[in-house]
Formats: sequence, structure tokens, C-alpha cells
Amino acid sequence: MKKRVVRESNEILLFDYGERYSKGIKTLERVFGRQRTLERMIKNRENKKSKLDDEISVLNDELLKRKNQIKKLSKFMSPSISIVRPNEKNKYKRYRCKVYLSFGNKKSRYIWINLGTEEMLKGKTKDELIELGRREFLRRIGQ
Repeated sequence: MKKRVVRESNEILLFDYGERYSKGIKTLERVFGRQRTLERMIKNRENKKSKLDDEISVLNDELLKRKNQIKKLSKFMSPSISIVRPNEKNKYKRYRCKVYLSFGNKKSRYIWINLGTEEMLKGKTKDELIELGRREFLRRIGQ
């Protein structure tokens, strides 16, 4: 293993010029070195930023395509919606909507949606609550 060789240099000591210039730095070489390091760091980050901007634009394009697909598919969906009323056991008195999705032989699942509190929805009928749940479901899937 090679020994590290420390080169000697004619360092300019900054503390000779007063405290104002030499806060936390002993030599002029360190000042120049830090300047080069900062310039390199800024350049590297700008390169990364441009690459990330390109990646974000590609992802946004894909997201728009997926949203259009979901809009077209949502016309064929007829999810089963049921309303779960608040009971005395729960400390939160909220109406919830339970949406059942099934796509052929794929795995079926329930999606839970909070509709609101009893105070907010006390004048609503069951059909209005189901319609509110259907609209919230479509909004959540991206339509």
C-alpha cells in the first residue's frame, strides 16, 4: 500500500489579513478549493435537474393517456354501491360508501369512501347518498 504523500506549498495564511477574511478558513488554497467544489456541485445539480424535468414530462404524458383510458372504461362500469350509516359504537359519526368492483375473473374488491358527517348529510335521502357516493368514486378513479 502506497503511503500518501502530502505536498508542501507556499500557503498564504489568511489570519494575517485579519479576522474579517479568515472566518473558519486557514489558507487561501482552501478558499479556492471550496469555490471549485461549489461550482462543480451546482453544475452536477443542474444536469440532474434537466434529466428529472425530461423524466417528469414523460411521466405526465403517460398519466394523461391513463386518465383517458379510465374515462373510457368508466362508462362501462356499473359498480355496486351501498351506504353504511353511522352507529353508536363508532366515535366518528360518518356516512361511508362501500363500492364493490368486479372485472370478470379478476380479483374483486371493495373500495371505502367517506361521504361526510351526520350533520352535513342529515337531510339527504338514500338515493341522494348513493349518487353522492357514485360521483365521489368516479372522481377518485380519475374521471
